Amino acid sequence: MAAFFLRVQMSNFECMAETGFIRSLYKPLQPTENSWGKGNFYYYEQPPCVALQPYIHCFWELKRTEPAETNYFYRLVTDGCIDLIIDCRVYHGMLLAGVTGHASQVPMAGSVSYFGIRFLPAGINYFVNFPLHLIHNQIVQADNLPVGSLALLADLVFEKKDFAERIRQSEFFLLKQLAKQHTTLHPALARALHHILGSGGDVAIEIKAAEWISPRQLRRLFNDHIGCPPKLFARITRFQKTLYTMQYGKPAERINAFYQYGYADQAHFIKEFKLLYGDTPGLLKK
Repeated sequence: MAAFFLRVQMSNFECMAETGFIRSLYKPLQPTENSWGKGNFYYYEQPPCVALQPYIHCFWELKRTEPAETNYFYRLVTDGCIDLIIDCRVYHGMLLAGVTGHASQVPMAGSVSYFGIRFLPAGINYFVNFPLHLIHNQIVQADNLPVGSLALLADLVFEKKDFAERIRQSEFFLLKQLAKQHTTLHPALARALHHILGSGGDVAIEIKAAEWISPRQLRRLFNDHIGCPPKLFARITRFQKTLYTMQYGKPAERINAFYQYGYADQAHFIKEFKLLYGDTPGLLKK
């Protein structure tokens, strides 16, 4: 499938930008990535085919087999992405999880089996068309949203028996949907995303962007196409970049990762980490 290109032409800014720049600059993490066999708990992520990589971060599967009376709280950290979720045990249609400004604990009673698609920032816009701020800080039943033919995917995925089959079905469906679309990123949104992701989360983005777009227009673009205001998205990016460095950076980088990404001091970083991760940074050392 031919690569998708976006022409961005503005004062002092002219380039050919693939939507793939988002994936190349941003690697959102969840704390349970690719872990299984722990208390009958299983979570796994699988990247999509090459043609869908500019839009989708991963397909994921979440399973747990426990007695019905045993409860478990699953941690979701803030990552700036939109998730499509399908319950594979009992048919409930499709859920969409919006961008959140804080970590959350999702109660899971007994056995569960979920299949999910995690869209990169702005990625879901190529498959649905509604203001994403409507699901900010929420998990919403897709029946209540104008998701168009994307709602058909829940039926198709629910019929499949395993993770690999669900991925194949989803990719086939989404590639057909993509071929029908003529969506492009707004040039100002593309430029702002490139700046935020490339800088590691510049929270002064509205001041920077005032050179080419009004703060009000920028906030509208982010609320509609990302699902949160630009400053919050920049904070999430900074947190995620720091989290990635703490887990995968060189030993010297991990120790003071928060300085690298512009936190005022350690106290500021710990406060922000607790809000967006749901616990203190010391948890990672364990």
